[in-house]
Formats: sequence, structure tokens, C-alpha cells
Amino acid sequence: MLWKDLLNTIKKCRKRVDFYWVKGHGKDQHNKAVDKLAKQSSKNAINPPLSIVKVRRKLSTRVVEPGCVPMRNQRISIRIITDEYLRLSQYFKFKYEVISKNSPHFGRIDFAYSKIMLDAGHCYSIRFNDNPKNPTIMKMFKELPKK
Repeated sequence: MLWKDLLNTIKKCRKRVDFYWVKGHGKDQHNKAVDKLAKQSSKNAINPPLSIVKVRRKLSTRVVEPGCVPMRNQRISIRIITDEYLRLSQYFKFKYEVISKNSPHFGRIDFAYSKIMLDAGHCYSIRFNDNPKNPTIMKMFKELPKK
């Protein structure tokens, strides 16, 4: 397939192109230079991902509503839907759904941040802060059985 692309490109440029076979890892200076460049480029990704986000299917039929779970320093049970590490701030960003059946916010989906690493698809008993402008998970009490 790549040969076809190469031949089509050669036809389009309308220049004579000669191919010469060079023994791999021989004493040819150009072959050595190409090997060196290939090794360097394999070590450094051209466009490394800005962040890696782990995603799990949500249980609730609701959509994300930022701020729908008030921050009142409450203890609550949640299930993590997405987790993303924010390298610059060294925080994790989570999309979560409330799984506490006795909570008035049961089934709601919101965002929160934390220095604590929690995994997508897992359920936790946590405590939020009391700052609605910066929703943060302050403490993780325990991991709950998966739902």
C-alpha cells in the first residue's frame, strides 16, 4: 500500500527518481544518519497526549449538570465516571455520579477535583469541601463494592 502511495507521489512530481539498495546497517553514512534519526524519534513522541482520561459508562440516565451537587462538607457515596490527571495543577479532575440512595442528589452527575487518586468505574465514600466555586474531594473514607 505504501509503495502505491510512493509511486503516485513520484508521478505527480514529474521528476526522475532512482532507487538504490543499501545493505542495512552497512557503512553508508546516509543509512547511519537515518538509523540515528529513527532511534531519536522513537524515543520522543511527536505529539504526546496533553492528558489521559479514563472513562466508564454512567449508571444514571441524567446528563452532567455542573454545580448540581452543593458543596456542604458532606459525606456522600459516589461512582467515578471519568478521571483525568491535570499535570500543570497536579490535581485529578473527576466526573462522578451520586450513588447514595438516601441523598437528595441521588443519580446526579457533577465534576470535582482532588489530590487523591480515584479510579473510573469505582465507587467511594468521600467527603467534599464547602466551597461551591472549587468543588473538591477532601477525604476518601473507603472504596465501596462496584455497582
